[in-house]
Amino acid sequence: FEKSGAVSTFDGPSLIVTGRQDSMSGYLDAVDLLPVFPRASLAVLDAAGHGLTWERPALFSALLRDWLMRMDAAG
Repeated sequence: FEKSGAVSTFDGPSLIVTGRQDSMSGYLDAVDLLPVFPRASLAVLDAAGHGLTWERPALFSALLRDWLMRMDAAG
């Protein structure tokens, strides 16, 4: 966000990951981030809450690897 309150965008590869059963921050709020990150991959992981890295480690790692490859390709 800019100081004026206007929303700016980030046009680089992005990754937004949330847990479907996250009771701390609702997964639906992540959808609202998509206009700000037009090149984002959005993943809502079932059987995961707020601790994605240890609740779904294989899937989280695969998503992270994909994002890193997209970052590398973007230069």
